[in-house]
Amino acid sequence: MASISYDKLRRASRFVAAATIVLLAGCSDGTATQPRLSPGAVRLSLAVQVGSVGKTLKVSVTYRRGESGTVSLLDQLIDVGVQAHSVPLVVDVAPCLADAQREPGAESATGAPACVLHISVILLGSANEQLDQAVLPAMTVHAGETAEASLAVGAHTSFVSLAPGLDHTCRAYTVTGGGVTCWGSNRLGQLGKPPTPDFLQISSGLSYTCGLTRSGEAWCWGDNSAGQLGDNQSTSRSTPAAVKSPVAFAQLATGSDFACGLTAAGAAYCWGENAWATLGDGTKVRHSVPAPVKGGLTFRRLMTGGHFACGLTDGPVYCWGAIGLTIPSDAQASLGPIALGGPETAGLAYLAAGFTHACGLTVDGTALCVGTNSNGQLGDGTTTDRAAPVLVSGGLHFSSLTAGNNFTCGLATDGVAYCWGANAFGQLGSAVTSNGRQQSPTRVSGTLAFATLTAGQNHACASTSGGSTYCWGLNASGQLGDGTTVNRSAPTLVTR
Repeated sequence: MASISYDKLRRASRFVAAATIVLLAGCSDGTATQPRLSPGAVRLSLAVQVGSVGKTLKVSVTYRRGESGTVSLLDQLIDVGVQAHSVPLVVDVAPCLADAQREPGAESATGAPACVLHISVILLGSANEQLDQAVLPAMTVHAGETAEASLAVGAHTSFVSLAPGLDHTCRAYTVTGGGVTCWGSNRLGQLGKPPTPDFLQISSGLSYTCGLTRSGEAWCWGDNSAGQLGDNQSTSRSTPAAVKSPVAFAQLATGSDFACGLTAAGAAYCWGENAWATLGDGTKVRHSVPAPVKGGLTFRRLMTGGHFACGLTDGPVYCWGAIGLTIPSDAQASLGPIALGGPETAGLAYLAAGFTHACGLTVDGTALCVGTNSNGQLGDGTTTDRAAPVLVSGGLHFSSLTAGNNFTCGLATDGVAYCWGANAFGQLGSAVTSNGRQQSPTRVSGTLAFATLTAGQNHACASTSGGSTYCWGLNASGQLGDGTTVNRSAPTLVTR
């Protein structure tokens, strides 16, 4: 999750966050809970989400000077632990307002000078290792204004990073550097061979897995028939090898047989199968190395489905490929990313994708879904396909979403998991279904609270804050990791 619409935040009554930081920009007493603002001060309200293993936040506020200079207004470490509480800060923007060489920003109607602020937050773990980072888009402020914004770090950062695929599952202990363990089918080498690098994030497609190192290198292994391993070859392999990328990545997302990476600056690159225009480069030509997504858009986060990908911006959601089952025409493919219509998609805080459907979260944790709905995977109480986003029924508020082939799951703000859609294999984590499906959110069986939740094709896995892993759903290849090939309709402890 990353930054969201300022206007939406002003209207929101609650935020899917574990900690809130209020930045007060101006000359005032930084020790006060509500510092008194001077006439030339600017109030910034910044909501920040941290993950279950977060310990320290590093907050940086800068402005740009001249063509290449950067001036720091704030660079502070804050010990927040994992508990929710509010930390007041004071940022003095006077140096920026007085600097004639500052980055230009639109003056107010009254002619008050403007300062363009650049704000980033880094989440550090107990060993001061970087777990996650989020950057706000440039924010123009004027003296005497009140501005609000939101960003989040740690939405996907946990002691455990899980990556379920079609018939295999991989797990990485991202904090302790415990490497990657995989289980299930290995027909295409998707279980990999040790040693593997120390990954910050892992993500699986149908029969392959990729990991992201702390230095921004992507490594992949498994099925490579469409070039989805990004090594400029088409030979499947069990030994992880680095993706031949011209850039470093800050996030990875894997589709069925293609993958995408996002740089720290927000540029998207994709590689692999492109028959459905899934690479977003304006063609249907397969690439076995990363190629830039067309249009020069800046994204905050990417998500990938079966044959499509979408990216969060500060405005609309942009998607490319085939969200439904129809292959885009050459003319449609040439357009690259296309804005997903409707005011509901502006300023979304989170995205998740299934094979032919997608879901998102608003800033207050309300879930919206769009696409194929034959099994109730949109959660609106029907089985009607939707070309525009519809609200998930039940009035629940979620901190994250994940989607499989034809089902969707979400973590509520209290850590309880809910799922909806197809349930032929128990992938909803509950035996309470009608006609093998559930058209609205149903609580996953048991009393466990989870820190992370990730869906594969027909199974799902979740981790607790203590690092234990549970899986449920299809288990024909042992992808649930419980030592059997018996399908499970309730969370089952992984024994691998």
